[in-house]
Amino acid sequence: MFFTMSRVLIDSRRETAVFRALGARRVDIMAIYMTYSLFVSVLILIASLIIGVTVAMALQVLYGSSFTTQAHVAYGLFDSSTNFSFFSVTYKLPVVYAVCILALGALATAIPLLRNIQWNPITDMREE
Repeated sequence: MFFTMSRVLIDSRRETAVFRALGARRVDIMAIYMTYSLFVSVLILIASLIIGVTVAMALQVLYGSSFTTQAHVAYGLFDSSTNFSFFSVTYKLPVVYAVCILALGALATAIPLLRNIQWNPITDMREE
């Protein structure tokens, strides 16, 4: 995401210069690109959740019973009430993952964005 947002910001130097010429403050420009980053991060979050749940459920259906048997043998469990599961609904770890994805998306955008807003808009318009 860092390289993608860096490329987007480099390609939109003229657009940023036009925003600045029209009176947009640096904070306004930062808000625009951070919103882009938030949208991308949310899409990544949704896609990873869908893929992760789908793969875990498929593994549970395909291999759940055989892994339960192997776990019983490996750990010496003779109680058949314990089951091995690839999928469990707990909210702690997914929330941590979601916060990490959103924070890394913001960080990946912040570094090139801080460099982008330091450029002189007049120079950017002349170069194009």
